[in-house]
Amino acid sequence: FPLVAQAMAPVSSPASGDLSGVQNLIATQMALLQSCIIPAAGEYFVAAGVKFTSFELVHGFLLAIVQFGHEFSIELIGLANALLPPNDTASPLAEAQLAILAQYLPDEGVVWVQGQLTPNSYILSPDCHLTGGFALASWFGGAHQGQFVVSIGGYHPQFVVPNYYPVPAPVGFNWQVTSDLSVKGNGYFAL
Repeated sequence: FPLVAQAMAPVSSPASGDLSGVQNLIATQMALLQSCIIPAAGEYFVAAGVKFTSFELVHGFLLAIVQFGHEFSIELIGLANALLPPNDTASPLAEAQLAILAQYLPDEGVVWVQGQLTPNSYILSPDCHLTGGFALASWFGGAHQGQFVVSIGGYHPQFVVPNYYPVPAPVGFNWQVTSDLSVKGNGYFAL
């Protein structure tokens, strides 16, 4: 989502007095917003974001969006990044970057929270990629009322996953140590 991406890595402003640079920046930003926000009569939204640092370890940005008009919903989207050891940008042992989506959809009767590690996540070496995601969903209305699911990395291979359940990517790692040696592993937890 462009607003989250820009909060994490802000666009540089044009030089003072550069009118064509300002016009180009505005046109670029409007094109980005129009690619993800589609105007519709009778639909409205309000958004507010916060950039944060937690325990001097996790740096992130969360954007809350309230949509109303024909339907009501509350969404939270964001990106969090952690380096280990903190503030060691030259040679960190690990980096984890997590994209987050949370939704409250009262008309559908569901609360949905999902997170996914981005390709920027690794441990010990930038070649040892971390993968995976988590999901939590709870249905308080509709045809699936009373059901819930919590999953970190997916489900047992023999479990027939209902088509309305979230399907997070398996939690694991993939390390190409040398051209002849590759180490992989993954796991899951589901309730």
